[in-house]
Amino acid sequence: MKEVGEKELLEGIIKKHENFLKEYGKEFEQLDGVKHTREELKKKLSVLREKQSQLEHWINDSDNGEKFTEEKRKADSEINNITTALEGLPQIDEARHRELKGVVEKHKKALEYWNERKTDGKGA
Repeated sequence: MKEVGEKELLEGIIKKHENFLKEYGKEFEQLDGVKHTREELKKKLSVLREKQSQLEHWINDSDNGEKFTEEKRKADSEINNITTALEGLPQIDEARHRELKGVVEKHKKALEYWNERKTDGKGA
């Protein structure tokens, strides 16, 4: 069995954390991207539903209701488009998302620690 010096050991540890960070970071970024997209679409949907409700009120209570009808059609269409987009996005496993976030943060901190140790000359 080959004896490993401190420098080689530090380089191996750093490489291990870089690999884990790359692997888990990729999965986390994918989940995080979908999560943020879903949140943004839900916010837009909420605003559009409020707009739709207000337009319905104006159409029903106004003598000029027809001028709001086209705006309501546009809002209805946008709501349908966003609803379809949301249905097309995968569901997010929140527990996995939180777990990956923690794992990525731990590997970043570990990588930072070992890189500092290496550059401080403690691993030379």
